Amino acid sequence: MKTSSLQELEKSRKLIIKRLVLHIIVGFAICYLLINLSYDWLDSEKLFVYKEVVGAYFIAVYLLLSGFLKYSLAIFKDEEREFRQAYKDIVFVPFFKKLNLKYKKYYHVHAIDILNSGLFSKLFDTQDGNDYVYGNVGEVRFSFSDVFLYDIKYSLFKDIMFGYLFSRKRKKTFVGLVFVAEFNKVVNSTTKIQSKNFIKKESLKKIVMDNAEFNDIFNVFTDDEINANYILSPKFMQNLIQLNGFVKFGIRMSFNRQKIYIVLNHGKDSFEPSLFRQVIKDSVTKGIKKEILSVVGIIKTLDLNNKIWLENSAWADEFYR
Repeated sequence: MKTSSLQELEKSRKLIIKRLVLHIIVGFAICYLLINLSYDWLDSEKLFVYKEVVGAYFIAVYLLLSGFLKYSLAIFKDEEREFRQAYKDIVFVPFFKKLNLKYKKYYHVHAIDILNSGLFSKLFDTQDGNDYVYGNVGEVRFSFSDVFLYDIKYSLFKDIMFGYLFSRKRKKTFVGLVFVAEFNKVVNSTTKIQSKNFIKKESLKKIVMDNAEFNDIFNVFTDDEINANYILSPKFMQNLIQLNGFVKFGIRMSFNRQKIYIVLNHGKDSFEPSLFRQVIKDSVTKGIKKEILSVVGIIKTLDLNNKIWLENSAWADEFYR
């Protein structure tokens, strides 16, 4: 899909919707026709006499309808994917360039960072993701992206009957956003913070902080209580409370040497335009940009570098615009 403006993309979006509606109408027409053709077969005497033929007929009808449905969905998904990529080329690329940040729509946070975070209860078999953003805000280097983690299930029966490609099935175990940034303190221990709505067993010791509001929202686990208190200063805890107010699905956070890892369990692919909303509406683009800036704004909210707003006023102006 080659488009150079939102107006052209809006025309393409409408064409995709029209084709989708056409496929639905054709699907219903086929169903109606087949039901009428099969009406005569529902007579009990014919069912008894021609039961083998009737059975084969209904199997053929099922295969035809399911095949048409899968074909229609495949076409729609391909067109939707092209639409979203075209939108990102038009909107995201100049937007991130203006913020002096790098953007790669097909990349994602590396598996090494995901493993080093220690925020996932078990290992994953494979990984995917998109919308990789990275760069510097002041002196803080950071990156984030949508991440999808999968377990792979294997069926020996399907392998024997249909071959290896049909024997593997991917099951999503996580859909969300992973944020990685430098932390302005060197951490020589393991400390994890989780919103209380997460239920995950930890081998680390659970500790209580000197902030009642913080304790109502978060659980803290560590292998070094002194170091945990060093990391979670009163100001940092207050900043984390503020950040939690912007996140609907809770936060998981960990510290490893000089990196901070944050997992936002959105349960969806972030920063994606909807095929069923007009892309030329300012509210659509502003909504997506606001969502992006709120993620980048984690650096500001947690005060990872208290000099960045003086050193990068252009970014700050865009954030507050």
